[in-house]
Amino acid sequence: MTRSRKAIIQEICEQLKPLQQIDVDIAKVVKERLELTPKINSALMPITNAKAINTAAKKFRAKFQKDKLAGLLKETFPEQFKALDEQLQQLEKITGPDTRFDTSKWLTAFNAHILIQNFSQIPPTSTEGGPLRTIASLIHEYRTGEQNKDLKRACYTALKTRVRRGVEWWQHG
Repeated sequence: MTRSRKAIIQEICEQLKPLQQIDVDIAKVVKERLELTPKINSALMPITNAKAINTAAKKFRAKFQKDKLAGLLKETFPEQFKALDEQLQQLEKITGPDTRFDTSKWLTAFNAHILIQNFSQIPPTSTEGGPLRTIASLIHEYRTGEQNKDLKRACYTALKTRVRRGVEWWQHG
């Protein structure tokens, strides 16, 4: 039996206790973040094919520069040739996560991390049964309907990313 979205939000709010601030409508903020997640996820999904784009641009650029047409373009339209070559160079530099990386799960764990960081007095950790993994599982359930999914690796990656960046650039208000 699947839980209602309202019940999931309530459980997330329980996991965030004790709260840092009592004057915040935490259920409203949680719901807003959960509703925003699919939009952010769709914007991030294209980066998972970065390696393929990078490789294709390198091969295309190498072949193109050896082609007679490229020489003709370079002589006839030097600015356009330079612009095209620069665009191909930029495509060669695209980086992104490993193709096995699940952006959706990472974003779910990262959202759980943000909620804990912004609203709970307890810092996020990757402890089994702790708030981070529990909230990530609840957000996953909210989004997919799949219950009790442990997002251990995604939570670990979200924690690691936050430490590497060293800045709370995503802090709430």
